[in-house]
Amino acid sequence: MKKILFSGCVLVSMLFGDSFTNSIGMTFIEIPEGEFSTGNQAATCPKDNPYTEVNEQQVCLDAIKKDQKAKNVVHLKSFYMQTTEVTQKQWYEIMGTNPSKFKTGNPSMPVEQISFNEARKFIKLLNEKENTTKYDLPTEAQWEYVSCAGKSIEYSCEEDSDRCVNILNLKNINPTSPVASGIPNDWGIYDMRGNVWEWTKDCYIPTTSMKKSDASLSDEPKCTTCCWVNLSDECNAIFRFNYSSNYRYFPVGFRVVVTKN
Repeated sequence: MKKILFSGCVLVSMLFGDSFTNSIGMTFIEIPEGEFSTGNQAATCPKDNPYTEVNEQQVCLDAIKKDQKAKNVVHLKSFYMQTTEVTQKQWYEIMGTNPSKFKTGNPSMPVEQISFNEARKFIKLLNEKENTTKYDLPTEAQWEYVSCAGKSIEYSCEEDSDRCVNILNLKNINPTSPVASGIPNDWGIYDMRGNVWEWTKDCYIPTTSMKKSDASLSDEPKCTTCCWVNLSDECNAIFRFNYSSNYRYFPVGFRVVVTKN
């Protein structure tokens, strides 16, 4: 067993790597250090034509992979990612309120209708409770890296439909799902392709570049992707919106990361 990282944390051994659960039941899994290519370099690749022997999409993807100049490679140090979105119970434990639109009686529902500033306040109070400064929102690069478990980005739900839950019609909105209702990705992280949209730490930069992910926060932090209440072609690791820091909307929640150093 490794040393306890900070007050209130219990480390356990899990299939996907080191993990810990804090004093309010938030579970985190260690994400390995690594490099990956960000953004939508493959977005222009054609779909495979089933009537030819050549896989046109794969040919295009392979060419991009070989062309280092076309890649925006980001190196990320190891960190811990929360396995689910912040739940209504976890939010209530820290904030003493539940602003969510969908109150079903299940404390494992994701908290939503959360503004960026409110998420930051939650993290500030959580750090104080756990006597640390290591909790934070994920950067966009961290979120995208974990979404695809370090692999090449998937650009639609067609190859990942079992993880793409709650794609709803806005005219017939149903509640969100309890967190971890589906299967986790290869790193043991749930709901990266479903349930609520999630805030990321960075300010919005209208380019695919992630190298500015440490930029100062502006009035336009960004929401990153999910599948809920949106079209299936928006269910991918790079689709994003930008909202003002005080904006509250019912599909929007968040999850938390923990730095290691």
